[in-house]
Amino acid sequence: MKRKGISCALTVLLILVTMSAAMVSAVSAEECQQWSIDSDDEQIKLINELWGTDITIGEYYEKVFPLHLEGLEKDLQNHLYTLKVTWPEPDLETKVASADTKDTNLAAKFEELGEQSGIKYFIVTFGDSTISAVGRSVRFKSESWVVFPPYLRIPYMEVTSYLLRWDGGQGHVVDLCANAAYSVYNIKAQKTSTVNQAGYYSTSGIHVNIFPTGAEPPSEVRGTSSDLIYVS
Repeated sequence: MKRKGISCALTVLLILVTMSAAMVSAVSAEECQQWSIDSDDEQIKLINELWGTDITIGEYYEKVFPLHLEGLEKDLQNHLYTLKVTWPEPDLETKVASADTKDTNLAAKFEELGEQSGIKYFIVTFGDSTISAVGRSVRFKSESWVVFPPYLRIPYMEVTSYLLRWDGGQGHVVDLCANAAYSVYNIKAQKTSTVNQAGYYSTSGIHVNIFPTGAEPPSEVRGTSSDLIYVS
């Protein structure tokens, strides 16, 4: 039997109309560069120790993935040290999606919101985390993308997807995968892992988006969580 769970998060970023043309042209011509990040047992142990602590994205990468941090542009490194990690906080009883991606009137609704606010230009980003299982084979994924304007490339996106096993109300990271890229509008991290213990599992994602110069806020960090599934 295959089981699935989905949780979604929607963020609306409002930007003054005078910035719109410059923002689109500033990022669309940049070359896309992408990295995949893997982990070992020692890194997973360290992540469990850091989980839930007051730490920045830069500090987190410095401790867990230093080579990835060193490979980033210096300005981006400095910015990541200003961004606090938003640890996902899954509701183990109920998870309700905060947005319906099938709503074809999404753009029209945000245009109406912009008109009411006196703002003519905005960026809508979306993120989710999912999980499914067949036997002890568990597939987990976290993904981020720019919904509106369509195909708008932003300077930097990264997403880390964590597979958690739950025991007594406490989640423990058992596996993870991550992706990061410059000048993209979509990024995802997904992996299939064979677990050696029966129990409840879920996916948690940490999403980082860096927006073009002039955007307010200039960046965002947020967490998403999937439903809980039982793996026998």
